[in-house]
Amino acid sequence: MRKIWFFSILSLTIAVIIVCIYIYNIPGSMEEAEKAFDEYLIAQEVKKENIATKEIKKDYKIGGYYFDVTYKDEPPNYRYNYFYQASSKRIVLLVFDGNRGIDEGMKYPPIK
Repeated sequence: MRKIWFFSILSLTIAVIIVCIYIYNIPGSMEEAEKAFDEYLIAQEVKKENIATKEIKKDYKIGGYYFDVTYKDEPPNYRYNYFYQASSKRIVLLVFDGNRGIDEGMKYPPIK
């Protein structure tokens, strides 16, 4: 009986450790995402002091990070959603006017 209890606790502990390692490492690191985001802003010719709000969210399903950004010199309903894909190490930008995606009229368009 003690052996079963011991192996049950050991198995549970190992499973928790594996899940924690996956959650922390697999979707890419925050530092890597921040560096790619900063490089993308430089390519867009955006100054960091122009950022009004910036929220970072980790995406566990796809593996990456969302940067939800608003700028001081854009209308307040314009949201720039930068997504860092950890697998391809690149950034994809979507711009929203409220809840509607837009392709033109923004000051900082996506880089091709």
